[in-house]
This record gives sequence, C-alpha cells and structure tokens, in this order.
Amino acid sequence: MKKFLLSFLFISYTFFINAQLNGDGYYRVKNAVTERYIIVRDNKGKIDVATTSADLGAVELWKNFSNVVSDPGSILYIQKTSNGAYRLKSQGTDTYEIIGHDLLLKQNKDGKTYKAYQSMNGNVVYLSDSEHDTYYEDGKLNTNDKGTNYRNWYIMPVSSNNDEYFGITPEFEMQDGYFYSTFYASFPFDFVSSGMNAYYVTKVDRGMVVVDEIKNGKISSNTPVIIRSSCNSPADNKIEIYNNSASAPKQNLLKGVFFNNKYRRNRTAYNPKTMRVLGKMTDGKLGFITADFDYLPANKAYLVVSEDSPSEMPIVTLEEYLSDISDIRYDKTNKCIIYNVLGVKIADDISALNQLPKGIYIVNGKKYYKP
Repeated sequence: MKKFLLSFLFISYTFFINAQLNGDGYYRVKNAVTERYIIVRDNKGKIDVATTSADLGAVELWKNFSNVVSDPGSILYIQKTSNGAYRLKSQGTDTYEIIGHDLLLKQNKDGKTYKAYQSMNGNVVYLSDSEHDTYYEDGKLNTNDKGTNYRNWYIMPVSSNNDEYFGITPEFEMQDGYFYSTFYASFPFDFVSSGMNAYYVTKVDRGMVVVDEIKNGKISSNTPVIIRSSCNSPADNKIEIYNNSASAPKQNLLKGVFFNNKYRRNRTAYNPKTMRVLGKMTDGKLGFITADFDYLPANKAYLVVSEDSPSEMPIVTLEEYLSDISDIRYDKTNKCIIYNVLGVKIADDISALNQLPKGIYIVNGKKYYKP
C-alpha cells in the first residue's frame, strides 16, 4: 500500500491579511469554516481519483491552536513543482510518495482561501472537512463533501513573528530549574527564545549517557535532540522553522519516531530491555530510564541500549565521564596487555600507547583515556 500523508493545504496569514501562498515554505493548514487544523498522524493511505474515493485516515483535523503549537505533524512544507502543481511534505514523507500525484491548488474569489484537488479522466477530487458540527474539536478529512464551503482552506505561513508560531512544550522540570524534553521533526530549525539549548548523545558506556551540546543552536532536519529550556510555556520556547545550513551531528546515538497512530497501527513497539527514554531517575536527576508504555511517543527521541543496561542511566558531559575513568600508574619498563573498548588485544607493551590514537583503552584491566 502506498504511503499516505494527504495533509495538504492552506492557510490564513494570522495578522488578518489576505492569505497567499507566497512561494515554497513551511505552512499550517486550517479549514475556513470549522477552523480545524490538518495534522499528519501516519504515512499510510491512498486516493483513487478515477472513483473519487480515498482513505484519508492518516490525517487528523483538530481545532484550537493549543493542539498544534508544539505538534510537528501540523507543519507542512509546500513546494511548487515544475508542472505547476504542489508537493506537500511532512513527517518524513510527501504527497507524491503517498498518492502518486501532486496536488492542484485553486484560489477562491475571496482572495483568502484555496481549494485543493486532483483530477483525472474528468473526475475531480476536492479535500474537505466532513465533520460539519463545529462543536467537536476533531474532524475528518474527506473528499467531495456536499457542503462546498467545507472545501475551503486557509494557507498560513509559520513564523516566530506571527500567531502561527511553533513552540516547544517541555515534558518535565528538573531540580536544576530547567525544563527538558526530547524532540524529533522532519524540518530544520533555530532557537528564537533565549535560554534554549539542544544536546545529542555521543556515547553510552558503563551505565552513563554522554551528551554534547549543538553549539550554534541550529538543528538540521531529521535530527533527534534533547532540548533544555528555561521556561515552561511554548510561547516562551519559540523556534524558527526554515531551511538552514546546519548538518546533523556525526555521532548522534539518539533515534526518533514520527508516528504513534493506534488506529492505523503505524507504531513502534517499546522494548524495555533495549530502549531507554528521557526521564527523571529515582534520585531526581535527569537520565534515560525504562518507561511503562507499550509504544514510543510520536516525535520523541529514544536510545537503543544493550540488554544488560541498567534501568536508569544518568546523563553526563564528556568531562564528567572521563573523570570517572580510572587512570593507570605503571613503570614504563613493565610489559602489559592493551585492549580496545571492543575487547580486542592490540598490544602487550605499555610503550605502544604512544603510537595509539586518542581514545579509551583497557590497560591491565583498567580503563585508560589517552588524550
């Protein structure tokens, strides 16, 4: 079955200016009547233009900005193709991969809203919100709804400078006074609000998780990170989503998932033996711990560990990690056995350390760090 994302669409500029699709970029989409936003929850679906039927269950519709302010699934990258149609990308997939077609957009006479559709052999399929009762927060994306006004969509640029900003909602507060969460999105971004930092995992060893900071605050696409912020409100944890020039860290052991959709069965099972997630340890400090859920949360990061790993693994800096490694004292005339961290013997004379590259070695049964 082809992957699906039919989250396509269209947006009002939040300063009450007539909505325009102003080139390739990042947008949110909201229905003009029900005011429900499009959110991508899955990558599986299909559309049959010939019969005007579609399986659009991978897309949810939700009212209220609070439901989308921190949700990466609400962010769509709209890109005009060479044939004048539009390709919409989100959550690691795009409309062409999902349905085999790009979308056509038609601006309505009001100059503010759009219709999104595809046509073939005389058949036209319009996207609409099929739930007309605006009392409900959630709706359902469908095609060719009889209420034509429900086919109209606003296309709203996402920016830290307007009401369609994106802000991080932390998961918990720690005893150091900072707020923490993990984050995984298909878009690149920079921090806008002060007091925000991003970290990635460089090493997992001896029950410790070693982290390093992304110094410039520029996060590349598809990069799982730990985010530390000084505030709890997404309005105070704004990011700017745009195609920056950042590259992913070369050695990031964090992994991430885009989806946790129980209705579509597109979920990643959580294995307590080999997976750890960010959380509070029993001593109140930050670490990677064993969770009590069955499936990994969407747009969060996790660690893959060996089955003999402890249930709680503290987060440390490289300096803290190295300070915990026993130094060795030796007589340079003595012989000894040197192994690498994989347990492979590489020398039987201490003088060989002079020729070895920077790193960690096992010398006479003790860990030694060569700077």
